[in-house]
Amino acid sequence: DSHSHSQRMSEVGGGGAAAVAAADDDWGGGWSWEDEAADEDENEFSRDDEANPTPDPSAAISRPGPEATVLLVDATAGMFEKDASGDTLFHKSIRLIHKSLLDQMIHRSPDLVSIIFFGTKQSKNANDYDNVYVMNELDVPSTEMVERLEKMVLVPDKFNEVIGWGQDSQLHEALWLCKHMFTRHAGKLSSRQILVLTTTDTPFGDSSEDLELRKVVIQRADDAKEENIEINVLPLCQKDQAFDVSRFYSEIISAPAPTPLVLGGDSDPKTDDVHLAQFKSKVLRRRPAMVIPFTLFNEGPRLGIRVYSLRKIATKSATVSMLVSDSIPLTSKIRYVCQTTGKMIRPEEIRRAVRYGGESVVFSQDEIRRLKRLEGDDGKTGDMGLTLIGFKPKERLKRHFNTKNTQFIYPDESAIRGSTTCFRALRDSCVRLGKVAVCRLIGSRVSEPRFVMLAPTVAGDGAPVGFHMIYLPYKDDMRKPQAKIGPCAVPPTTEQIAAVSSVIGKLTSKGFDSRTIHNPILARYNKMLETLAFDRDLYTPPDDGTVLTVEDIVERAGSEIQTAIGALYPDGYDATKAPPKRKAPGAAASRAKKPKVESDYSNEEMKDVVKAGTLKKLTVAVLKPFCAQIGVANASKMKKGELVEAIESWAATV
Repeated sequence: DSHSHSQRMSEVGGGGAAAVAAADDDWGGGWSWEDEAADEDENEFSRDDEANPTPDPSAAISRPGPEATVLLVDATAGMFEKDASGDTLFHKSIRLIHKSLLDQMIHRSPDLVSIIFFGTKQSKNANDYDNVYVMNELDVPSTEMVERLEKMVLVPDKFNEVIGWGQDSQLHEALWLCKHMFTRHAGKLSSRQILVLTTTDTPFGDSSEDLELRKVVIQRADDAKEENIEINVLPLCQKDQAFDVSRFYSEIISAPAPTPLVLGGDSDPKTDDVHLAQFKSKVLRRRPAMVIPFTLFNEGPRLGIRVYSLRKIATKSATVSMLVSDSIPLTSKIRYVCQTTGKMIRPEEIRRAVRYGGESVVFSQDEIRRLKRLEGDDGKTGDMGLTLIGFKPKERLKRHFNTKNTQFIYPDESAIRGSTTCFRALRDSCVRLGKVAVCRLIGSRVSEPRFVMLAPTVAGDGAPVGFHMIYLPYKDDMRKPQAKIGPCAVPPTTEQIAAVSSVIGKLTSKGFDSRTIHNPILARYNKMLETLAFDRDLYTPPDDGTVLTVEDIVERAGSEIQTAIGALYPDGYDATKAPPKRKAPGAAASRAKKPKVESDYSNEEMKDVVKAGTLKKLTVAVLKPFCAQIGVANASKMKKGELVEAIESWAATV
């Protein structure tokens, strides 16, 4: 499959499964961590954690398929009330959906999305329900889906012309339609979610007819939840607008009461990013980087945990090799051929060697496999997962120990019952006693063991109740570089130090946070992809938040910079004038006059050589200096015959 199954490493939400009375060592879900963790590359002897990331141990769990989300968007009158800027909650929510679809396309997400409007004038659905319009069936986000959303919804007044809004809410029929949409889908799905986007905290009044409809909606929501379909709501509010979930939606949603998404006020890039992140946290599932057991000491009780990456370096999407003629994705295969005989080599005929002390230490494929699996002579493998070793005071955790991205662990009640209770007790005890846990981690069957420290989360650090897992360096990983700083030729004066300090103070950003700034390279790359994919006429480069303009610098520290220049440089120095070019030492030497080479023969001695007839026996290196000595022009460029002739002519005239 040319489409990579990308993993979203998003922050873990609060809450968790309800704790049960006692821990039980039975495994849930019909799977075991003893299953194969990842496909091994038998032709690869060494692994590098940065170049070759650890395979996901949770791949041992059978994943039924992608995740599916139906976005059920309210199109009643309340969503179209205009704010001070003339914008509506409906169009703001559609812009969030539009950006989310573009992100899923860029990251090649396999998850399915459907967009359904309820409360519309026009109707379009498989069941012929009134006031329900299906924008698209469950499908992977594509250019066709996004273009249709842009043309029909994002264009002003286009939605009202084509679909219409402001009719009665038919939420009960919309929920029933969503349930049938999941049922009709042919492929297997790992999760199914209905997300209602609305600004009305209850779609019903107090009449007897509305009360009956309320009961129908609750019943159909219960029917959907019995088939493992989650129902959640994303409240959309203007400024100073309240949304009371308890009036209705608390009776049908699967998760705790959500926080309303306030979309009122003027739009700016930073606020839009915050809104998009909040929206994506509702739509996108939280996928773990690892699903492993947590053993409390050797042969102790085991807990189920999930490991999440709260931060991950964003990279460009991987490219796919395609055939030029018909754009068919290509697959690559590696075959080994003997250079001598040209015979095809089978994998079992290949050995790997490491140079050690001038000798080649040869390993068989079976020995490499045993090394990767940490097998001993008895054939037993190292226990995969997290194993508690002991505890240390939290002061022993140093900032420079953090040589790799930290991760976050959270209990997994679905794997082992009682994990939440035991995990919470361990975390609370570490907080109360001021301790951190030291553990050994083997993330998968092909991962090398690592020591980690588990630091409990505290209130206010932005993470839910759990542990931050910090990778500890080995002794071999620590370095002690010797910094060599030469003496300063002219020590700075107190006035110069104060002048430069004032410049630094003025240019120091008090509210700087790199998490609010997009990577300019990725943003430009993704924008270019979007322009080419949608065949847009104009490419607008995104703003580079890492660049501070000259105008901003002058406005904030213009006078301080001039003061610093006056303190550092002599009077009359022009900082805007380019410095004079310095001549390279080699160039100056090449243009210098060559020293004059003196001849080994005097005039009288050379006359004697000519009379003796041995002039032709002298070398060019001897003849050229003498010709220059007697004033022969261009002697350095003459050949030997010409030099001999010039000297003979000179001897005949003197």
